[in-house]
Amino acid sequence: MKKHFKDYNVNEPLERSRTGHYIIYGEREKGYKDIPHDEWKKLSDQWYENVRKSLLSDLLIISANAITLNGEIVSIDGLGNRVSGMIFGPRHVICVVGRNKISTNVDTALDRIHNYVAPLTYMRHINKHFSNFNECPCVKIGKCANCSHDSSACRNVVIIRGQNNIHRDRIHLVVVDEDLGF
Repeated sequence: MKKHFKDYNVNEPLERSRTGHYIIYGEREKGYKDIPHDEWKKLSDQWYENVRKSLLSDLLIISANAITLNGEIVSIDGLGNRVSGMIFGPRHVICVVGRNKISTNVDTALDRIHNYVAPLTYMRHINKHFSNFNECPCVKIGKCANCSHDSSACRNVVIIRGQNNIHRDRIHLVVVDEDLGF
């Protein structure tokens, strides 16, 4: 029997509306911060639970900040929801990256992420998703300030150097011969 996509339980905790807002917060002219605190707290808790549920999925489709010529997957994440799913939880992980994310080694990958990817990502979140990353030093200077700012999305650095026997064939890396993202 052929299954249709609609027959699967799809969890998209970070799903965005056409204007870039998180769907869970609804459409708002100024973003989610103009919600009364009690309402925001309730929605934020619901969003957080949806993110946690992603860790128990059968399949996680994700990207990485960089990959190396040795096949190492390098990513940085503030909350940890993105990188934790790559490490453990979902039964299968498909990691799709564009050719622009290929770095010579881990050091050049981290340099690229800190000094190019993170500042651009912060700016995208500020402009499109009404986030408060504008307080991060790297946004102001355009490169990593090696900070520990409260709003920093560079809190968790993950370098995946392969899989152990239990997870053999769990992560599949797909490199697309196009520039994708930052």
